Amino acid sequence: MIKNINKINYKKIIYGDICLIGSGPASLSILENLKKTNLKIILIPGGKFNFDKKNQYLYKGVVNNGSYHEQLIKNRFREFGGSGNYWGGRCVPLDHLDFKKRSWIKNSGWPINYSEIIKYYKLAAKFLQITPYDVKTNFKFNFIRRIINKMDDDFLSSTKLESWSPLLNFKKYFFKSQNRENIILIENSHLFKINANKSEVVDLECRTLNTYFKVKCNQYVLACGGIENPRILLNSKNKFHPKGLGNANDLVGRFYMAHHSGTFLNFFPFNRKSFFYKYFQDYKGTYLRNRWWLNEKFQKKKCIGNSVFFITNTNNSDDMGKSGKLFKLIQVFKSISQNNYNIFFILKIKSIYKIIFYILILFPKLLKIFYLRMASNRLPSVLPEISSDYFGIYHQVEQTPCYNSQLKLDKKKDGFNQQLIKLKLKFNPIDFRTILESHNYLINKINKFNIGKLQKKYNKKILKKKLIKKIKEFNSNAHHLGTTRMGATKKNGVVDKNLRIFGIKNIYITGSSVFPTGGHANPSFTIIALSIRLAKHLKKIIKKK
Repeated sequence: MIKNINKINYKKIIYGDICLIGSGPASLSILENLKKTNLKIILIPGGKFNFDKKNQYLYKGVVNNGSYHEQLIKNRFREFGGSGNYWGGRCVPLDHLDFKKRSWIKNSGWPINYSEIIKYYKLAAKFLQITPYDVKTNFKFNFIRRIINKMDDDFLSSTKLESWSPLLNFKKYFFKSQNRENIILIENSHLFKINANKSEVVDLECRTLNTYFKVKCNQYVLACGGIENPRILLNSKNKFHPKGLGNANDLVGRFYMAHHSGTFLNFFPFNRKSFFYKYFQDYKGTYLRNRWWLNEKFQKKKCIGNSVFFITNTNNSDDMGKSGKLFKLIQVFKSISQNNYNIFFILKIKSIYKIIFYILILFPKLLKIFYLRMASNRLPSVLPEISSDYFGIYHQVEQTPCYNSQLKLDKKKDGFNQQLIKLKLKFNPIDFRTILESHNYLINKINKFNIGKLQKKYNKKILKKKLIKKIKEFNSNAHHLGTTRMGATKKNGVVDKNLRIFGIKNIYITGSSVFPTGGHANPSFTIIALSIRLAKHLKKIIKKK
């Protein structure tokens, strides 16, 4: 039975075998893989079971002047289950290329091979209840149609899939599967500081709303996300670690990455009958989708990063013609929800009579969408109708590791008197070249084979203008990568290939902060795979001891 300890004596020491710090998908996937052991596992969740404003303010941070990024309190949720409670469910593995040292990308390469992660991708797919993993096509499906037949060639492929997890409520998942005596959950507890001597962690200083206590275990796992992980390490400085824990070589907080993404191109396909862009389902009802991927051969030839494209709605719903009315309505509903469900927000809309008319006309479609979105295997998103005038071509592009893209401590402090984190975001020129080269290839392909027409005569000048605008509106989409990177040695990493902090024998880090590179893929699937791998490693270590 899980013990929720709400009242703890001041300065009490709680003993265990393993302490998991954080309660997001990374931490809970480790817990799932250790639950059948007799190990005493202590969980410091970093929040309540429900959203709490006071806790959320602990995620406040500072964005450096001249850096373009959403506020650091956004896209993160300080509650049990973390951002996993709001995750869309898109699962994509990293490509074989992402693990390699690429001569044209500085600081690329993982200290593990792609072959070492394959079996954990298979286990992650099972944990997330998605389509079984496949090396060639990402996910197993018997007959994969191309998006547009003439588009695929030696460089461009649309047969590598993404799979969408059903809506996993990690809070409910935890209570259903973790009903065991050996798991101690200290509700609404927060890690304050990691105390370490020269070679090992001695204990953790923790807080609840009312008291202060310590946790002392044999092994510790830090799993608080790509922004909070480095903040905790930097705030844990002492006489043995004056720059912060694991920061002897000034690498903690560096190489902060996300992904470049957005819609630059609007596309009118000529042959609608053979145009295959919508979600489809496997035998379990799990949704999948095709994307265009510019492969390793192309990336090596052009000396650029990784990228994918997929079909979506246009930025301006009017560009879709009649089909755009549905998206206009969806945008209105989103605006209402973002205004705390204030129905009077509608009164601000000048064309209110049109909105009412659209609701009446589109009511059957809205009802169907609502049903599909509320299902356990929910429809991932609403895509344009086949009759749409134009379709948007959305890109997601690798942000390559940049040493000067950095998170460091600010002078300002939070409610626990801990220093806030400050972000100085930087990009490498290769990122912009990747965006321009990949778009240019797609444009030339569409024009050369008369596959369709683009809304504008896009050229590098127009694309650069769009790119500059997008950079000034940069949003991480909750992809926070690289800030405690994995390395072959302590000179190029914070953690080793087993995710242990170099020089500290009993603490590990998991999550997207350990990614040396991020490819084009959403990080969640790889986070789960790495966390399951870490759980297996911890079992081996403890068994030996």
